[in-house]
Amino acid sequence: MEQPTFSFSYNESQPLDFDLNNFSSILTSTLAYYCYVMLGVYFDSFAPNGGQAYYEMAQTVAQTVDATKFSGWDSKSARNRYWFMENHTNSAYADLREAYYTYHRLGLDMMTKDQPKARQAIIQSLQSLQKAHKRNTNMLALQQFVDVKIQELVSIFTPAPAEEQKTVYNLIKDISPINIVKLKGFNTK
Repeated sequence: MEQPTFSFSYNESQPLDFDLNNFSSILTSTLAYYCYVMLGVYFDSFAPNGGQAYYEMAQTVAQTVDATKFSGWDSKSARNRYWFMENHTNSAYADLREAYYTYHRLGLDMMTKDQPKARQAIIQSLQSLQKAHKRNTNMLALQQFVDVKIQELVSIFTPAPAEEQKTVYNLIKDISPINIVKLKGFNTK
């Protein structure tokens, strides 16, 4: 996978000015982009589509930087900051954002109250990711979600019933085969 690059120059005491619609420096644009991404994911985890405004701002930053031709922002390359944001703002991939809410709010937040119900919500979020994956098998945001959450999924489903382990195993096998080795202790029969 192509990794976005980040190279910048900074002089001590130089002001870090940022304007959403005008490029001033790669440093401020990159910081703003990732702040907006984090806020978008955070608010999506509390309410369905709660992060929309932040994703739109991050997309504006990505489009502004794309025009400057800095590496890692080019819309012509399929796996970079521009496309990561497109994955979050394109309504065709609404299942990805639905998974954020279902996974965090209905799954993780409910683990202390009702673990079986919470695990079912997490499985439902993986099914949402599977739907998004079927629309676009190279979706950067989906792969990053699974890469970040795989160890957490192992912890949650290792003590789960065999049927749930099998379901999670098959979903991960479909949406992120590279991560299947991390589920080696799961009952898949």
